[in-house]
Order: sequence, then C-alpha cells, then structure tokens
Amino acid sequence: MGLIGTTKKLYNKHGFNFVYANFMYKIFRKGDIEYNLKWKGHNVKGNNRVACWATFNEVLTNGSYDFPVKNAKTIVDLGANIGLSTIFFKDKYPNSKVICVEPADENLDFLYENIIGLKDSIYVERKPIWSKKTELVFSAGECSSSDYFGEGTGEVKYKTITMPKLMKAYGFEKIDILKIDIEGGEIPVLTENNEWLENVNNIFIEIHSMVHAGLGSVEHAPKIFKALDVKGFELKQMKEGLYWFEKIKFKKSDFCEIADGLK
Repeated sequence: MGLIGTTKKLYNKHGFNFVYANFMYKIFRKGDIEYNLKWKGHNVKGNNRVACWATFNEVLTNGSYDFPVKNAKTIVDLGANIGLSTIFFKDKYPNSKVICVEPADENLDFLYENIIGLKDSIYVERKPIWSKKTELVFSAGECSSSDYFGEGTGEVKYKTITMPKLMKAYGFEKIDILKIDIEGGEIPVLTENNEWLENVNNIFIEIHSMVHAGLGSVEHAPKIFKALDVKGFELKQMKEGLYWFEKIKFKKSDFCEIADGLK
C-alpha cells in the first residue's frame, strides 16, 4: 500500500490527531499527544506514552483476554492501565463488578475518562497491589508497559494494598476472573502470603521477568507455575504471551490426603 496509502487509511479511520501523534512519536519520540480511538461505541482516549495504540490492538482489536470463561460476576483488574481490559470485560460480562487497580497517575487520568460511559459497578483502587503492607517506589519507563513498582529507593513512595484487604474493602468474597499485568509484581503477589488464591476461580496473567528491577529471575515463570499448582490451578490456554489458569476441583494435596487416609 505504501506510506502515503497507509497514512491515508489511518487518517480516515482514526483522524488527524492519531496520525499526528504517531508521526511525532516515531520521529521525535514525543509521546504525550492525546488522541481518541473507537471500539464498539466506546471512546478510548490515550497517548503513545501510555502505549494506547499498541494496547488497544492487543486487548480490544485482537481480544487477548477473550478466554472461554462464562458468567463472570466478579473481576479484579490488576494493572488496569488506561482501562482497556476493563472495557473488554464489561462488554463481555455486562453484569459483572470490576475492581480496577491502577496506581500510576497518568494512567489514572485516562482510566477515569475511558470508563465514564460504562455501566455501574466499576471501582478504582489507586494503591499498588503487593503481598504485604509496605511502601513501594514507582519507576517510569518509556511507556507505561515498562513502568513498575518495587521495594527500591526513591523520594515518592506509595502505600500498598494486599489482595485480602482489597477483597474485603470492596465486598468480594470470590473472584471469578483475576487479570494480572503488573510488570514483575506478580512474583510476590502470587507466591507470598497467597492463601487468598483459594477464593479465585480464573487467572489471566502476563508474566514478566523484570530482572533489571530486582523483581524476577530466570526462575520467575516456574515459581509462579509452582505456586498456582499448589493452590489448585491448571494451565488451560496460552496465547500472545498471556496465560489462563483455571481452578480445578481437587488439588494435588487433596489426593495426597485422601491416599493417606486410606492407608
């Protein structure tokens, strides 16, 4: 099609602001120019610093979180970013309650705007999720997909919230879908103080190593797989770097206890 043809097509589909924002980002790495995108009647606002276009394609156009889970009533979106996954979940499960967990200020500005037109029962938690009550430091990357929270040093600190506290605060006794995209924070959240996993039915997770940030290692994914296996989860499907784990009726430890009882 060529550069001119492609540019014209994008202009006709998304408008001048989108074309201008992407030109300025590619040539000058200027990522703060806002633009709007449309999906099923939803107006999505963002910029290239928060990776709006890339995330829009991944989550909404390609349906990266479209796993065959039916009748989800309670959803927790860890790393809600600018709200694209929440938009997808509320479209697929219109009667669900969703907790958006997103601490980054720039993401939050867009998140609030992007969920305005959705139905009720969406809650926003601004504290970062962690395995214990502590304070974390925010480190910003070139775009929000490489932002992360960790137990490092820095001037600005954020008080954390744990999964049990989050569930209690919003009245979630069970979680039908737990979506996790928290740039390496999944290691402490899923492997430490993780008794709350007994109350989760499905996990959609993107696993990050984040070795440079001290949030992972070459054993990062195996640690998570082992922790979820112990808690009775089975890997059901993987696509586009995302994993779907489903809670199975019996855990391996249950079979061991039954076998011990028969001796």
